[in-house]
Amino acid sequence: LGTVFSHYVLTAQLDATYVQDTIVIQSSNRFEVNEKIGNQTKNLAEQLDQKTPVFVKDYGVGNLATVTYQGCSANQTSLFWEGINLTPSNSGTTDFSLIESYLFDEFNLGTSQNTRQGSGIGADVVLNNQLELDPGVKVSGLVSYGSFHDLKSGLKYKYTDSSQVLSIAFLGGEAKNDYRFYHPVNKQFEDRINNNVSFLSGLLSYHDFIKKGYWFVKSWNRISDRQIPCLLYTSPSPRD
Repeated sequence: LGTVFSHYVLTAQLDATYVQDTIVIQSSNRFEVNEKIGNQTKNLAEQLDQKTPVFVKDYGVGNLATVTYQGCSANQTSLFWEGINLTPSNSGTTDFSLIESYLFDEFNLGTSQNTRQGSGIGADVVLNNQLELDPGVKVSGLVSYGSFHDLKSGLKYKYTDSSQVLSIAFLGGEAKNDYRFYHPVNKQFEDRINNNVSFLSGLLSYHDFIKKGYWFVKSWNRISDRQIPCLLYTSPSPRD
C-alpha cells in the first residue's frame, strides 16, 4: 500500500477593495573612506582588513581572499581602476590577495553607487594614483620577507619636468605555503604541498602636458601562477 499526500488551497475574492498607504523607504546612509597606502608590501586584502570595516575572508598566504560589506556576498564588491570595473566576469568575485597595493598611492572604499553597480548594494573599491607635478626624479625600492617564504621586491621610478610626467612601478615575489594538517576523514596527518603563488605586477603612467590640457597613457599588467589545492574535506575511498 502506498501513501498519498494531498494539499488543498482554498481561495476566495471579496467584492470590497482596500487601498493601503504606500510606504517609501529611503536611506541616505553612505559610507566612504579614503586611505593612503605608501610604500607597503601588504596586498589590497590586508590593507582593507586593517583599515576598513569590511570582512575579509582570507585562506592564507597564496590562497584566495574575498571581501564582503554589510552582509552582502563577495561578488557584490567591485574593484575599479581608472573607471574600469576589474571584477572578473566569469566568476564575479575578485581575489584581492593578487592586487598589490604597492603600485598605488591610495584606495577609496564606499557603498556601491547605481552608476557603477545596478543593484546599488555592496561596496566599490577604487584604486588611485596621485599626479605629482613637482619637477625632479624620485626613486624608491622595497624588499620584504615573511612567513611561508613570502618574498616581495619592488621598485618605483618617477620623472617630472615642465611638460611631462613618467612613472614606472613594479612588484614581484612568491610565497610557499606548504603546511601539515590533520585530515578529519583519514584520521591522520598529511602534508599540503605546492600551495604556492608567484606574481609580477607593473604599472606604467605617462602624462604629456600641452597648452590647453594634456593626454596620458596608463597601463597596469599583472601575471600570477597560483596552485590552489583541493578541499580538505574529501569523501573516503571505498574499501573491500
